[in-house]
Amino acid sequence: MTRTATGAATTAAHRLACVLDTTTDGLVHTGEAHAAVPSALRLTVGNPGTETLRCERITLSLPVGDGPDSLTSDIGRLRLAEPAGGWRLQSTGPSQVTVLPAADAGTDTGTGELAAGETRTLLLEGLAPHDSVGAVALGSTVHWTAVVGGGTGSAADTFIVTRTDVQSLLKNFRPKYSGIKNGESVEISWKGLPEKDRPVYRLYFDMTEIKADEKTYMDKDGNGTYTTPALTRTTAFMMLVEYKGTDYGWTIAVTVSEPDLTVGQLTSNGVVQLWGVPTTLLGDTSGATSPFTRTYETAETDGLIAARLDCEEDGKAVDFHASVTSGSPATTRTTSACARVAESPENVLVPVPKGARVTLGMRAEAGSYGGQITWFPLGTGRLKSK
Repeated sequence: MTRTATGAATTAAHRLACVLDTTTDGLVHTGEAHAAVPSALRLTVGNPGTETLRCERITLSLPVGDGPDSLTSDIGRLRLAEPAGGWRLQSTGPSQVTVLPAADAGTDTGTGELAAGETRTLLLEGLAPHDSVGAVALGSTVHWTAVVGGGTGSAADTFIVTRTDVQSLLKNFRPKYSGIKNGESVEISWKGLPEKDRPVYRLYFDMTEIKADEKTYMDKDGNGTYTTPALTRTTAFMMLVEYKGTDYGWTIAVTVSEPDLTVGQLTSNGVVQLWGVPTTLLGDTSGATSPFTRTYETAETDGLIAARLDCEEDGKAVDFHASVTSGSPATTRTTSACARVAESPENVLVPVPKGARVTLGMRAEAGSYGGQITWFPLGTGRLKSK
């Protein structure tokens, strides 16, 4: 699950990023699926900055009731799964709970402190979801204080989860290669439901629609593959699954080096270079255990940062954070992503305007991870380090 938020900047070192998803691939199980595999909310807070920050509290807004727009019928049943590491859950309203670190006393001092590049993940169990299917919006607000200097800040985000009464509509939706050369094809693969009672699967990219549940693409066990035509530019792919009147969507992206350019009208009186030479910011880190944190003081041109996250073991998620500060007055755009299923990479594109300050971070919650981060300049320029 990926989300983007924009807010006023304090300082580049003073920010926390919060990601809210579920232990069941961004879905909330209902009915028989819930009975077989209950969903839990996964709350991840990370520090992509350069200074230690203390998380004061995280407030979650969760729609409560018995209607189709609700997440749970009883917010009082929510609890933090053990081990909670000293954190506690407090009900603060009819549809609101607050997650708090241990008090600043005794051996629990510093429970809410996150060093640069550090993340904390908590699970909220006890969901009692309504049996209807469909999308639900969840809200989070994280408040923090700088350990040195005492600066404060907060960030609010909205996340979409989808209620479903089937356990696994789609798994391992991924390209064989996340980056290819101009003019090459790539194989897209996925795992859907078996042929009996299979819903409708549709694959979309550019102006193309593929009925992916046909026998040409999916076998009787639900294994699917599709080989794309030659790609000439970075391309996003969406798999849309229609199940019981509700559409569920998943997206991936394939980066194309030295892509073609399509314009309506272009006039030039000199030499024009729209794409500069890509720069690898983080090489392929398969098997890495150390967090990656890097700050770039300025972008010498407009560009894009492409990141790929690979979770190497189910349940041991990989987190990515990118903070881009630009403009006057300065505003910060934060992009976060989480890969949580082995062999199902998450791909992220982050736009960067000229003159922006960029902070990047990638780490595994436990164990090892794989990933890659590349800078694609729109013109001639680099991301300039300190």
